[in-house]
Amino acid sequence: MPSTFLSSDARRRDSWCEAFPDLLVGRLEQFPSGAGPVWLLLPVGKQAAATIGRLRKELAGRPLIVLADEPSEEGAMAALAAGADGVQVHSAFAELGAACLPPLLAGFAEAQPSMRR
Repeated sequence: MPSTFLSSDARRRDSWCEAFPDLLVGRLEQFPSGAGPVWLLLPVGKQAAATIGRLRKELAGRPLIVLADEPSEEGAMAALAAGADGVQVHSAFAELGAACLPPLLAGFAEAQPSMRR
């Protein structure tokens, strides 16, 4: 089940392609259908709530993980409160590469009930 990466410009980052060779890309406004997780790169300064709320309705239960190039605790908590299943900050991937992804994905299954949607 390929992962889908959404951004304002449907970019394909080398690190994403390395970690997910079969990835699909799409724009925030229009994205490919599928059953795999959706990774959302919000534009810097964009409020998470409206975008996550809209996507949550359109994703039919697919996991939604928010990526942040400029991570902050406030932004991460806002994304989770808006309905994201997880938040992955860019610095973890930059430091650890694809090795950071399995623990993040495993964490979904063990998330605190208060952090689930």
